[in-house]
Amino acid sequence: MESHEVLKRALKKTSPKAVAAELGISLSLVYKWAEKPSEDGSGSRNPLDRLQKVIDLSGDPSIVEWLCRQNGGHFVRDPQVEELDIQHVMPATQELIAQFSGLLSQISSAAVD
Repeated sequence: MESHEVLKRALKKTSPKAVAAELGISLSLVYKWAEKPSEDGSGSRNPLDRLQKVIDLSGDPSIVEWLCRQNGGHFVRDPQVEELDIQHVMPATQELIAQFSGLLSQISSAAVD
């Protein structure tokens, strides 16, 4: 989901006019934040994009951690995982399913007897 879509969703749960008044900005700017950015990159970047840029430049996730704590949560970074060769898993999975199917067939036959 793009940042402007997140803001658009949030603004549906409150009054954009109230947001503008509380932040001391124009109502048109609040609405502009919820629009898809122009192709040429002109215009005002929304607060989420600006915060992301600060995080990218600093390499410091403390902004995200702070936002999560302020909203009753915790930021947990996804662990780094290596690309694994799992091609051998598919034949093993198929064999397991075949054996399980055979077991179910035997159980069904036994139940009928």
